Amino acid sequence: MKIGTIVARNYLPQARVLADSVRQHHPDVTLEVLVVDGEPADALAHDSMRIVLPDQLPLSAEQFSLMRLIYGAMELCTAVKPSLLQFLLQDDDVAVYLDPDIRLFAPIDELADAARAHGIVLTPHAVEPYPRDGLAMDERTIMRAGAFNLGFIAVGTGSESFLNWWAERLAREALVAPEAGLFTDQRWIDFVPSLFPCHILRDKGWNVAYWNLHERPLTRDPATGSLFAGGSRVRFFHYSGYDPSKPHIVSKHQGPMPRAVRTGQPILAEILDDYGADLLAAGWAESSKIPYRWDFIGGVPIPQEIRRFVYASTAPGTLQPPPPNPFAPGGPEAFRAWLSEPVARHGGRHIPRIVLEKWRRRPDLQERFPQPLDVDLPGLAQWTRWALKSGKYPEFSDFLELDPVGVSSPSATSAGPGITICGYLRAELGVGEAGRRTLLGAEQVGLPVSTLTYNQTHSRQNHEFFDREGDIHDLSIICVNADQTTSFLGHAHDRVRHSRMRVGLWFWEVEHFPDHFAAAAQGLDEVWAASEFVRDAIAATVNVPVRLMPLPIVPDPPSLLGRRHLGLPEDKWVCAFAFDTLSVLKRKNPQAVMRAFMEAFAVDDDAFLVIKVNNAWADHLAIDYLTYLAGHRPDIQVVVGTWTPVQMRAFYQVIDCYVSLHRSEGLGLTMAQAMAQAKPVVATSYSGNLAFMNDANSLLVPHTKQEVGEDAAPYLSSALWAEPDVSAAADMLRQLRKDDSLARSIGERAAHDIRTLHHPGVCGDFLRDQAMLASQRVARRA
Repeated sequence: MKIGTIVARNYLPQARVLADSVRQHHPDVTLEVLVVDGEPADALAHDSMRIVLPDQLPLSAEQFSLMRLIYGAMELCTAVKPSLLQFLLQDDDVAVYLDPDIRLFAPIDELADAARAHGIVLTPHAVEPYPRDGLAMDERTIMRAGAFNLGFIAVGTGSESFLNWWAERLAREALVAPEAGLFTDQRWIDFVPSLFPCHILRDKGWNVAYWNLHERPLTRDPATGSLFAGGSRVRFFHYSGYDPSKPHIVSKHQGPMPRAVRTGQPILAEILDDYGADLLAAGWAESSKIPYRWDFIGGVPIPQEIRRFVYASTAPGTLQPPPPNPFAPGGPEAFRAWLSEPVARHGGRHIPRIVLEKWRRRPDLQERFPQPLDVDLPGLAQWTRWALKSGKYPEFSDFLELDPVGVSSPSATSAGPGITICGYLRAELGVGEAGRRTLLGAEQVGLPVSTLTYNQTHSRQNHEFFDREGDIHDLSIICVNADQTTSFLGHAHDRVRHSRMRVGLWFWEVEHFPDHFAAAAQGLDEVWAASEFVRDAIAATVNVPVRLMPLPIVPDPPSLLGRRHLGLPEDKWVCAFAFDTLSVLKRKNPQAVMRAFMEAFAVDDDAFLVIKVNNAWADHLAIDYLTYLAGHRPDIQVVVGTWTPVQMRAFYQVIDCYVSLHRSEGLGLTMAQAMAQAKPVVATSYSGNLAFMNDANSLLVPHTKQEVGEDAAPYLSSALWAEPDVSAAADMLRQLRKDDSLARSIGERAAHDIRTLHHPGVCGDFLRDQAMLASQRVARRA
């Protein structure tokens, strides 16, 4: 019996752990590891496994060259699976494939007998119906992925016709494209029971994984310690989607509503932690950073659109020669020339090959430019130039060059001095609150104002707000961030095109404002920012003026609700933090607040931490993560239920202290709300919150600078933000808890500064001046 697996180089630690488990239960078997982006030097590896390189497979060099271009890493690893099995069968009568993130817990000799008897051995994802409870996995997910999990397959002599059939289809049809009925190699295997002799293993001890744990509770034999699932001895466990840097998540593939969780499953937690420790010992932390070799052409990342374009252009029947090999010497330049090759010309403009393919894949472009090779070619060329400048299409910006095309502006009429405020005015969202506060400033000074509510957001639209009807004024303030400004202008064009001066009120949370967002400023005359931090970040990138606008901060009226109405203890010193899952969890950094609290106080210290999570429905994994960090601390409460605006106002009034150990903030309204209620605030001494915080009215936590890193989209991984000093924050919390007079004096100074420096009238005066300037500019243009 031969056993093999397939990896890219960054997955070699998983293969090493699998190899060790194979050697433990089958001392005479050496795991064969195909490295799809491997080089000859990779063959010098682990003593319990042997490296196989792609040129050893029964695949032509031309075929593999095309496969590595049309497929991403996961697709390619699954597409060459039948070829690896054919390779293994050259020296044995049974070949077993196991995904690299599998670990054996017992011998698997029975597979060899089943493969010899039946030719093909498969395991279904589940052998019992899934509960219909809205959690993942579920039956519809399995229908998209395939009935059988191809992290395992065994074949024997007599499976040659099946392997040839499978390999022929996976040469092009191993895409992750559920909309086209495809999901890597798996969906094809749904045909196997009706086309080929096979054996389906229904024993619950085989291929145990997150997708079937609902039917396979884990237990251990008290005498031997052997692992069982659903009463059957576990032969192997499949750790699909497990990441040792996020040990609280059973699998990243379950999404925000996971069925399989660690909570209440100590044996599952134990084997996950053991596996994570072994991965780290095998070099996971270093290897996981190795880039996939076939993800780059000449050092430039390959967009998915490029892969799909090559896939479509090389389909059987297209009668087109294959593209130049971009991975060969001189290949990147030849490949870019092929993509940019003109396929049509009209009026001095041309349409490159890749743009025409984009048109074929976009119904909206087909509707707008129905004759791209004739009269609509100039319009499509103009759209292409816009696409290049927008930065939204890396398949253009990295692989294509075009001459610019001018864009005309519509004529405009307006109502004169005054402002029109546009934005998410009913959304429970920070930028929506910014729009409402801007309106508050305008109304404070009696400035004529009209509003336009925009509802294209995932946030709840339950904030009570009534639009101010009226004329469209010379100055429109668009309270929509850069990433949505272009979309807003498209949706709201009929209402805002008559405004002769358009300003974007933008927020951004790190020092580097991305170049691809700067294109959104082309539809604006100015950008305004509510903090110097945001202003400086944006001004370094956009080519329009960027001004500082003082955003109003006002205390809420006293609430009749007390702690008991919010489920908070009456007899504890309560510190708090609130954040929204629709913001970036890594930036908000609630885990640092937890660590600081746990360092500052023991369970019996009469202190209590409450973390209020808004829009918890959007990220169940974040909730699981916080619950995991809290562990067995009864003095930490994570509140995920929906609160009304009245409850949220009461929240800031009943707490004793507010803590924000953010890595960066555009402004930080939750801190300002707590300060307005005379609460002492402990916060990172960095970013937009310094617009209203200083050493006299707050306790500012020192920090160091570090790169943003991964898992923080939309921020660039190379951008910088703060890493707050958790121990310093813990000291500050202890200080506030012990010294009531200090807490009171800081809170009173905070409330005074908010009332005087951030009064709505300050914003209103600014808006009135800008409205007058806008009208004067319009008059001069006329």
